[in-house]
Amino acid sequence: MKRNAQLTFLFGLCLVPLRAVFVLACLAVSGMAEQPMRDNTEQFLREHNISATEEAVTAALWNSDPAVRRAASHVLSSRWPQNAAAPIQEAMLQEDDGVIRVSLASDLAQLGEKPGREMLLTECHSRSEWDSTRVLAARSMFDLRDDSCVDAVLEILRSDSDPQDTLAKVDALNLVPSFIHHSTAQEYQAVMDLTVNSLTDPDAGVRLTASITLGRLEDSSAVATLQAAVASEQDPNIHSAMLGELKRLQDLQQSDRDPFRITIKTSTEQVVAGTQVDLEINVLNTSAEAMVASSGFQAYDGDTTYEYSCHDSSGNSVSKEILTIGSVHDPPSIEPGEAYTSTVFLNRVCDLNRPGRYEIQLSRGVPMGRSDFVVRSNKITITVIP
Repeated sequence: MKRNAQLTFLFGLCLVPLRAVFVLACLAVSGMAEQPMRDNTEQFLREHNISATEEAVTAALWNSDPAVRRAASHVLSSRWPQNAAAPIQEAMLQEDDGVIRVSLASDLAQLGEKPGREMLLTECHSRSEWDSTRVLAARSMFDLRDDSCVDAVLEILRSDSDPQDTLAKVDALNLVPSFIHHSTAQEYQAVMDLTVNSLTDPDAGVRLTASITLGRLEDSSAVATLQAAVASEQDPNIHSAMLGELKRLQDLQQSDRDPFRITIKTSTEQVVAGTQVDLEINVLNTSAEAMVASSGFQAYDGDTTYEYSCHDSSGNSVSKEILTIGSVHDPPSIEPGEAYTSTVFLNRVCDLNRPGRYEIQLSRGVPMGRSDFVVRSNKITITVIP
């Protein structure tokens, strides 16, 4: 049986074939080390005729079903942590299944027990184990804020994906954002190169995950390579996904060239209809020169260069006309690298009287008369309830 099929059977995580874009449904495997078999592991044990008592759960560590052993360890370590270490350690040392052994070790390490952490370190560096098991151990170490398994993850990224264990490289790529920012500049570039190289991996799922990882890293230096990957990708589903990540990085690349950056946020993502909502606007000067806002970078007070884009879930505009109120006599000067924050009432520029989901974005023309050049903020979503 292929490794991927074994993991599917054991954890019930992948409900569709492991091919092409369907790999997306199985990316949750990268988190299987810490995710319960079910939302309620105690219920899962009861379904297997194991009562929710310490004695019964401890005995279940030796059950013939590996999923039951795994669930028993989760329940024991969470409900009876003061008594869990010894039985879990004993079961871990005698466990034949590598994935379950890693799961037990993770529970043990979360209890603060050194043998659990030592087992995870051993497993992530064990070349006799499946690489997907090694990555699970590495993920557990990262959850403990321990980067001791980074070299094992990099080793897996350097190798070609194993047709019998393709999820190993997928999971390794999913871990990259967890540790790349702890690296030196040289190490960072080495990890970026490995991620970029995975765009040409023989496995479609690996190529897809590589592009998604680059999007998550938000490093626009990967634009050219991702463009080449998009051009050569033959799978239409992977091509479409790569194109989306490419656009994301190209937007960031454009943002890097903008003389200022606008970031908006609300104090809440859900509000009762008719309730006033504050919108915080942060303007960061990314240019090399000081910027003077003739109208204070406010949505009102005579500032006609701000434009709000407010749309409901059907795409219909719900923007209001902004009324000019007064003027700013002492506008702020924003030095290079500095930011200016203001707050406005979102209800005054967007009609939020009806329940539903609304998407908001703010834009502003670049100063110095370049009305053809517009800087746009991030998009935010707010839900209005009755």
